[in-house]
Amino acid sequence: MAALRKLRWTFIIVPLLVVLTFLIVYPVLTLVLGSFRLEPPRGFNLSLEGLTLANYIRVFSHVRNYQALKNTVIAAGLGTLFSVITGSWLAWLTARTNVPFKRLIGLSAIMPLFLSSMVGALAWITLASPNSGLINLLFRDLGLPFRVNIQSMGGVIFIFTLYYTPYVYMFVNSALSLMDPSLEEAARISGASTFRTMQRVTLPLVLPSILASAILVFVFMMEVFAVPSLLAEPAQIPFLASSLYRYLGTVPPDINQASALGMLLLVITTGLVSFQHYVVSRRSYVTVAGKGLKQQIIDLGPFRWPAAFSGLLYIVVAAVLPFFAILINGFRSHMFIPHITRIFENMGTRHLDFVMSYAPARTAIINSLWMGLATALVGGVLYFVVAYVIYRTNLPGRRVLDWISMLPVAIPGLVLGIAYLWAWISLPIGLYGTVWIMVLAYVARLSPQGVRASGTTLVQIHTELEESARICGASPVKTMWRVIVPLAKPGLASSMILLFITSVRELSTSIFLYTPKSVVLSVIMYDMWENGMFGGVSLLALVQTTLLLGVIVVAQRVFGISVRS
Repeated sequence: MAALRKLRWTFIIVPLLVVLTFLIVYPVLTLVLGSFRLEPPRGFNLSLEGLTLANYIRVFSHVRNYQALKNTVIAAGLGTLFSVITGSWLAWLTARTNVPFKRLIGLSAIMPLFLSSMVGALAWITLASPNSGLINLLFRDLGLPFRVNIQSMGGVIFIFTLYYTPYVYMFVNSALSLMDPSLEEAARISGASTFRTMQRVTLPLVLPSILASAILVFVFMMEVFAVPSLLAEPAQIPFLASSLYRYLGTVPPDINQASALGMLLLVITTGLVSFQHYVVSRRSYVTVAGKGLKQQIIDLGPFRWPAAFSGLLYIVVAAVLPFFAILINGFRSHMFIPHITRIFENMGTRHLDFVMSYAPARTAIINSLWMGLATALVGGVLYFVVAYVIYRTNLPGRRVLDWISMLPVAIPGLVLGIAYLWAWISLPIGLYGTVWIMVLAYVARLSPQGVRASGTTLVQIHTELEESARICGASPVKTMWRVIVPLAKPGLASSMILLFITSVRELSTSIFLYTPKSVVLSVIMYDMWENGMFGGVSLLALVQTTLLLGVIVVAQRVFGISVRS
């Protein structure tokens, strides 16, 4: 009977390995081999013949690429540092202090998730461009000598900090909320001050979460394409992502050199993820105790209000001001403002009428909606099954399945976009140029998020429920469908919502795979920006943000899912 059950599971795990190998392993292998070749790959050509280092020699012979690497590392490093400081501060305020407006500050910390970093960069160009930014106009009309310039290295770091802080906040807030408070109480009983307790007990225990979030946001910042392109390119500051795009924008595109440069990003991010695993695995950080323990709330005394102000300042800078800028830019007939008091003059629906009549924009909105839904459904179901095999069975091969599903976390989206382009463009099934190549790319790109989100739900369901069903004669598939799926429905829905939101915002992967028929919102927004259609870009940014917020509202009503800090 046990042998028959294992045979049944073999018919599940083998197809899963085949699917993930096609979605993830095959494109990555194609990219690696392509970086050592002088001609584009054809189909499933993974032979080792004709390999050369010529692409690497040509790539690293350009001084601009070294400058791009240095700028990328500096911007991502400083952005990560400031994101960790800001996110950890907000997490500590909401989880462990008596700061006023705690719920509002918690919501403000995750609000930028609904604004992609590209939309944030576009909004801050309206606010702080050197010549016509609204903030600079205000300074000018007040007679102040100050000026800010968002289109600079400092501007890139600023946008990185604003729009990647939520990832740090969610990691650290969760760690602080789940930590056993008896450890801190023991330190206080021993005579340690609040600061000493935080330094010697709290900080070391949440270090894995801080490190995990730091690695994650550093990888995101290394790979992001839109922010350096919008803010650094006008100032002639090279970044690796922009250099990759430039190689592919030549005629004919130099895909081999782009792959060699992409391998540099791959090596850096893989090394960082491996370092994180090494550090975390060297000691135990298990501190989660029973639900009966209540966290110690620190009284900030007279510093409560300054602390609250710092939290509210973040939402103003990261969400309120960008929304205001997008609205102004989207409904003003032109952006020439003679005086800051006349900012609300010349308002109208000119740009709205243009967007509604602009066929590529309508196509992009429809495609983004359908691709987001398809990614959520296909990816949600696939990675729920993958997570079930990984977390609820002892089948041989499940660790390989886990490793493959986590592989994209170490590979920048821009690099994966090149890999998908190479791997799938020559397939005889006619995949390239359709919306399905985008859906498959999104599903593969988001596998770490999908598997981990589903796995978090599954580990909370006691195994006794499955054992009872099997004792009653239910097959593994029937047990999953009748027992696990109903109990995991909220978590499965959350995973699908995450996949939808992330895929609608995705640009780095999409920029290499779209065609006029499969163009999506993020791509059309970037294209319109390059063509000077600033008002139309702002309106599409509003459409994208409204779409994401609408999904969250529907999820709250239908599935009872809420966005909480």
